Amino acid sequence: MFAAEQIYGAGKGATKYQYVEEELKSRGLEIDAAAIEAAVREMNLLDSWEAGFDYEPDDGINDEYNDSEVAEHAEAE
Repeated sequence: MFAAEQIYGAGKGATKYQYVEEELKSRGLEIDAAAIEAAVREMNLLDSWEAGFDYEPDDGINDEYNDSEVAEHAEAE
């Protein structure tokens, strides 16, 4: 499901479902519609859960807090 989402983007549920179905068949796996739907729900829940985080790596580059902290530290010395 994750690959189908990356290939086809948001929407196009029937197209993505068909892609997953064909991929599973080509790999000799049985198609279980309930399992596919569960994977879709899991993916959507994961996306909404991750969206709740405002994560930015703390690399110290262009970071106002770090800049002011450095300035305060320099003044203290």
